[in-house]
Amino acid sequence: MASLILQVRVVFAAEPKSRLLVTVFLTITAMLVYGAMFAYVVWIFEILYGQAPTFNNFTELFRIWSIGLIVFVGFSCVLFLYKLLVTIQRRKGMGFKSFGPLHVLAIMFGQCLVVPRINTSLEFALIT
Repeated sequence: MASLILQVRVVFAAEPKSRLLVTVFLTITAMLVYGAMFAYVVWIFEILYGQAPTFNNFTELFRIWSIGLIVFVGFSCVLFLYKLLVTIQRRKGMGFKSFGPLHVLAIMFGQCLVVPRINTSLEFALIT
């Protein structure tokens, strides 16, 4: 998650206000996801060592952790795709009209990262 935060920060390097807002939002989201994961691990250790668990609803904690991770990665992927599409539009304004490597990256990025993330979210919602 730290790597994704830094990568998104680099993508917004030319826009300081957006970069700060996105970095703060992603950092807070990552801290919440890591907090849920840490609580989940602590709960597992309490069970393994025979102590009474302090959190009685195991599935809710797992659901919070999973949804947080899906939202974090999905939002990061959508931000990357958005900036890539904005760059393609700006290049069109500069006179680059042909189909180029940025178009290929946008197609591959959408197919490989955003669409599977949406399917994972839907499957998770149907299972739980």
